[in-house]
Amino acid sequence: MPPTEALPAATTTEPSSAEPDVSVISVHDLVKHFPLQRGLRFWVEPPTVRALDGVSFSIARGQTYGLVGESGSGKSTIANLLLGLETPTSGEVLFSGQPVQRLLKSDARTYRTGVQAVFQNPNASLNPRMRVAEIVGELLQLHLKLKGEARTRRVAELLTLVGLPPTYAQRFPHEFSGGQQQRIAIARAISTNPRLIVLDEPVSALDVSIRAQVLNLLSDLQQQFGMSYLLIAHDLAVVQRVSDVVGVLYLGKMVEECASEELTENPLHPYTRALLDSVPIPDPARRRERQPIQGEIGSALNPPSGCRFHPRCPVAIDRCSVEEPPLIEVLPGHRVACHLVDATGVAPEPPLPETAEVA
Repeated sequence: MPPTEALPAATTTEPSSAEPDVSVISVHDLVKHFPLQRGLRFWVEPPTVRALDGVSFSIARGQTYGLVGESGSGKSTIANLLLGLETPTSGEVLFSGQPVQRLLKSDARTYRTGVQAVFQNPNASLNPRMRVAEIVGELLQLHLKLKGEARTRRVAELLTLVGLPPTYAQRFPHEFSGGQQQRIAIARAISTNPRLIVLDEPVSALDVSIRAQVLNLLSDLQQQFGMSYLLIAHDLAVVQRVSDVVGVLYLGKMVEECASEELTENPLHPYTRALLDSVPIPDPARRRERQPIQGEIGSALNPPSGCRFHPRCPVAIDRCSVEEPPLIEVLPGHRVACHLVDATGVAPEPPLPETAEVA
């Protein structure tokens, strides 16, 4: 691949040298509730979907933060809030130390330039009526004011960066495979030199054979340009592979957060341990007894009292059903919300079955 010059600096999103070293994104006690309508029964208080209830985390420069959890856990709601597509019920999202809601009102271009997204289905996220040159070049013209030959050159450079020939710029999205379409979506996302890219299930719609290629591409681009990623996925194996820090969500609550390696070696919350137990082992010479999570995830309309996981937890005690456990740091950099994990970081018993070797 021929060398290319660095992407144009989005000066409106980069902090000056005099600014303190703050996280790219900080989420503080984020709450998002969706009230439902009940037709003409206006005198009855409408039910509320509690999609998120007090979630906090931060993403450092150049870091990949993984969010994992079952469908209905609140992952996509967090993505929509960070992208400015939804307004939080309460709590705050800070971008480089500045409130996002205030930025969207006073200087929306700063935020739109600094935060981009890659979605799950590339075929649905690319306009079928636009050529690749227009899809990738749209943000270049809108945010960076590149036109004409300068925009054409930049589109060619961006396609080269994601492993596509510049001649593909004159094709339409339907002429590409799913993996190539996702590369086009990535080229569009990095076109403004963003500080954060929200990756919402970026490989789940792709064939298994090309998932690793797309993940490797994202890793290479991150190393080259220093971007931060918020990786949202239900596949814990994918999150573990590429994330520096992993947050585990369950029914709108963060139940565990720690470094990716720490999560693999020392999972503390019963839900996290069950998720890890569900990850398939590719080695046929090894086997283990699986303990799948019993039941279905609870309703966000009427979440369980106490710990929201207690109806499905194999080690729950009476306290779990009446008292909500706080998310506390039990080990350096390792937070967990579980009454059965003490201050020394001892996991609940009994543990999930260990992997066994086949004789």
